[in-house]
Amino acid sequence: MNLRVWIIVVVVLACLEGWAWRKDRVRQQLSGNSSLIDTALLEPTLLEKTHRIVIREKPQVKVVSREEGFEVRAIPEKDAPIRETILERRDGDQWVVANYFGLDVDKNWLGQTMSDLSQGRLVRFVASDPSLMSDLELDIGQVRFEDENGRIIRRLDFGRKDGGASYQFVRVNEADAFVTKHETEIVGDPTSWVVGRVLSFDLGEVREMEIPFTDAGEKPVILKRAAAGSPLIPTEQTLPAE
Repeated sequence: MNLRVWIIVVVVLACLEGWAWRKDRVRQQLSGNSSLIDTALLEPTLLEKTHRIVIREKPQVKVVSREEGFEVRAIPEKDAPIRETILERRDGDQWVVANYFGLDVDKNWLGQTMSDLSQGRLVRFVASDPSLMSDLELDIGQVRFEDENGRIIRRLDFGRKDGGASYQFVRVNEADAFVTKHETEIVGDPTSWVVGRVLSFDLGEVREMEIPFTDAGEKPVILKRAAAGSPLIPTEQTLPAE
């Protein structure tokens, strides 16, 4: 066998070995990604380590009401800016909206959102190569979880819906993209996260209360408390104390 034949044989064998290695690597990659199927979008243990949550939302058309065969939708402007909410943990379990005057977070809304993420599941692997994700529209929403040092411990990029309102493309940690099933509403407007109250105080702290009437010509009822723990009593002597 001459040298030319040997060279051809070596080249063919090298190509076959490279093809087998590449195929095995792809198989291992897909197997690894498949192992994440049916895992949660957010593990509760990660939330315990989270110090900061950043939520970004590209305004989308949303159905706000369906009644008697009519549907009302909120349609944002084409150039509507991305909305961002930054939540920070203060003093243990106290959360505030850091980019909206540091006001307290609505615990019910935060709890519901985190619960929906924890119940969401990865149902099908889509791609690892970013070049294959261009049509997934992964800029619709983002939820980023950071520890106290600013290190990202979980990042979820949400794309377009796929096969129903509950199914959506999601990229995890800037790596693999999956079809996920979840009911989470991604809201980037910081005002939506603020607790729905004007002031926070104990009823016993109220020393004086004024209750006006709809008739501007009628004097309001004024109630006063003589001391902490005492009942509120009308200042108008003609009104019964009860």
